[in-house]
Amino acid sequence: MTYKVLGLWAGLWLVRTGAMGTLVLGADGAASIPEGKKLVASSAAADQAKAFEIFQSASRSGNAEAWLELGKCHLDGKGTAPDDAKAFDCFKKGAQAGNGRAMSLLGNMYHYGRGTKADAAKAFDSYRQSAATGDLTGQTNLARCYLEGKGVAKNQAKGMELLREAVAKKHVDAMVTLGAVLLDSKTDKADPVEAFRWIRTAAEMGDAQAMSFAGTMLREGVGTTADPQAAVDWYRKSIAAGNREAHVGLGDCYLLGKGVPRDVRLGLAAYRKAADAGNALAMKKMGDAYLNGKEVSKDLPQAVEWYGKAAKLGQPDALNNLGVLYVTGTGVTLDEKKALEYFLQSANAGNPLAMLHAAKFYAMGRGGVKQNFKIYATWVRKAAELAYPQGMYEYGLCFAYGDGVKRNDKTAAMWIRKAADAGHGQAKKDLPAAIAGNLAEMQIIAQFGQQMDQVLNAFDEIAKSMPDSGQPAWGGFGGGIDEATKEAIRENRVWNEDIRRMNGY
Repeated sequence: MTYKVLGLWAGLWLVRTGAMGTLVLGADGAASIPEGKKLVASSAAADQAKAFEIFQSASRSGNAEAWLELGKCHLDGKGTAPDDAKAFDCFKKGAQAGNGRAMSLLGNMYHYGRGTKADAAKAFDSYRQSAATGDLTGQTNLARCYLEGKGVAKNQAKGMELLREAVAKKHVDAMVTLGAVLLDSKTDKADPVEAFRWIRTAAEMGDAQAMSFAGTMLREGVGTTADPQAAVDWYRKSIAAGNREAHVGLGDCYLLGKGVPRDVRLGLAAYRKAADAGNALAMKKMGDAYLNGKEVSKDLPQAVEWYGKAAKLGQPDALNNLGVLYVTGTGVTLDEKKALEYFLQSANAGNPLAMLHAAKFYAMGRGGVKQNFKIYATWVRKAAELAYPQGMYEYGLCFAYGDGVKRNDKTAAMWIRKAADAGHGQAKKDLPAAIAGNLAEMQIIAQFGQQMDQVLNAFDEIAKSMPDSGQPAWGGFGGGIDEATKEAIRENRVWNEDIRRMNGY
């Protein structure tokens, strides 16, 4: 299990702000910013409105922290209507006034394209300035820029150095981010045991998100001995600390019967709580439940609805699943063009399975696009580079056949070997031929043999169906359909069944 399964990497561009710890009086001396912070944390709308007035009043004198807090109000819709553009403006003014946390949040706005056009270079520069003030959240985000090559050339060593510096200063966000990096099985830095140690430390320091992550690692036995009961305890602590996303992990425990007696009703209720709070993964899991019909009665319209909600929030698996539903006509009208749109959105969000689905459209010239093996090979390569076994196998085939790339038997063997080492069954079978440099030829021979078997079987069936008159009895697609149409129907059926199989349907 990698960090992606645990969900640790996505969403770690840190937006948690925390207290600045500076005591500053409001412009009129009547109310302090600390008082405003207490009021804005209240669930009462009147208190939040009063806090907004305090921050707004203090900002008029150019107070940097007031600009920071006012921006957070605009961002979260506390005491005022949500307004990303106004939040961006406030963070920018706070940054210009020298507030390191405002610089970090300004970087987030540039990173996500909220209130302004997305700009990775400007995000990096904002994080760099924030880190220079000693703000550890800004430093953690700066580390991620180096680790991912966002706005700057990728530099793993520099990113790890910055993270460990922040961790040494007991910064919980840095601990969680370091844990995510150490769970990445694609790097030579992978160390699940150390990852769990830092995530557990952050959880013990009261970080609600780390509590949920610790629960997942304990549930699955990643970096530590599996302890489902302890996992449930951490999920509940995380929920009590205000992390509604932890309902997803708790729901998993109820549905799996891990750490608690299996209870479908409580499991789905937990998902629903997280979904109603805006959690995209919970929405996707609700869609799964209605599609599979295992926990609840199968309800395709409900499945489509929940997948749609999750897809609007960019949830990669929900986008992929919608693509599958549209390409197979399951619960919706079959629409290959719309299916490809969903697959591409999911692929661009980093889903390797969706990358392979999108690739298939370009290989076959379906979904409103022309056949293009270069684009096909590009998407397969991206899946392979994510260490996805099927992606590595198919990329090996690209080089074996020269599909979208120049044929290269050595490169083909390299990728087939990687897929085989990752446990891909067919890659293991094909590896000897790939090493010998004749994989394509061997597969063509095998396919010809299979086709001949099918032809012989068809002749047998026809012979059995021959009536006394000696005329063949065709019980296929019916009269009035030409052979080209029949072949297209056969091809579409096989293609759809292949996509269903890859998604486990």
